[in-house]
Amino acid sequence: MSDQSQLLSKLASYLNEHSIGTSFLPLSRPEPSLSAADKEFLVDLLMLQPTHYDIGLEMARANAFFVLGDHQKSEDIYQKILSKNPYHISARYNLGITHIKSNKLHKAIAELNKAIQQNTRFAEGYYQRGNAYDETGNSLNAIDDYTQAISINPNFVQALYNRGIVHAKIDLHDFAISDFNKVIRLRPAISNAYLNRGASLDEIGNHQAALDDYTMAIDYNGTNVNAFFNRAKTLFLLGEFHDSICDYTYVINSLPSDVEALNNRGLAFDSIGDYNQAISDYEAALKLNPTYAESLNNLGAAYEALNNLESALSHYYSAIQSNPNYSSACYNLARLHAKLDCLSLSLEYLNRSITLDPTLEEEAPSDEYLSQVLQWDIMRRLQ
Repeated sequence: MSDQSQLLSKLASYLNEHSIGTSFLPLSRPEPSLSAADKEFLVDLLMLQPTHYDIGLEMARANAFFVLGDHQKSEDIYQKILSKNPYHISARYNLGITHIKSNKLHKAIAELNKAIQQNTRFAEGYYQRGNAYDETGNSLNAIDDYTQAISINPNFVQALYNRGIVHAKIDLHDFAISDFNKVIRLRPAISNAYLNRGASLDEIGNHQAALDDYTMAIDYNGTNVNAFFNRAKTLFLLGEFHDSICDYTYVINSLPSDVEALNNRGLAFDSIGDYNQAISDYEAALKLNPTYAESLNNLGAAYEALNNLESALSHYYSAIQSNPNYSSACYNLARLHAKLDCLSLSLEYLNRSITLDPTLEEEAPSDEYLSQVLQWDIMRRLQ
């Protein structure tokens, strides 16, 4: 066996062992996590220079460079193959995927267009072009391509899953739920299928079903942090504050720098009257992001609940400084100024909050303090 044949044999053997192959790049895990020894072995093989051009060896080398994350070298080799054989569909397809990895999305679409023209029943080509369209923000074209892939292969789990993601992204949640139902029927152990179906169920107001899905996601993957986070949010929404705190605690232990989880757990502590623990969480969130307006506003509300009105006032102002269009902070400031009998300031911030969120106009008359400001304003206008 020649040196070149031995090189091809070793490369092919390695790539096949790692589910990469020497033809079409696989749909899932195209860049596996390689050990240092694996990388060293692969690099050593690629250092050996071919003695003559062999298209099989070139495909193997291009796929190997792709696995190593050297997309430019893999792109160069795929293009060289196509210059010699423009109808080499696996090289064309792989070049399209390489362009997606390199964020050259319009080039990816152009290459995948050619692959699809060559084989109009190329389900994987439509799927990858759908991925490229999705990355460009063209959701409708992405959905069309995923749908075409599914029409060719009704059991195409990845296309069904990605179509569900895009349907949810553009608020077509009933369609998203239908897609995730199909994914779960085909592959019931995909944790994130339950997670994403749960998110769409939440969006259409079916919170109990969403809660069940998040729990299923956790059952299939006990470290699915996003499922714990979403379940915590839904538990809070349903008034299950202690359970919500438990789930947020898991998220925070897993991701200590998750500002939103810290803030949200603070809200849950707030809801059970544990204002000191709520303050601790808000302050921890602000230590990570000092301008996080929601935590500043919530911290103000916690201090107000403890009757520390000076600190409450300071934090409401800080929240507005951080986000001038934060209606809730403006409303809280209006109410606190009313409580402090600063009626003109209260009216100023009340009007500002209503401009930002017109629904607050209906809420204000039922507030003990703001109702007095509204009455004062009426009397002032009549004078």
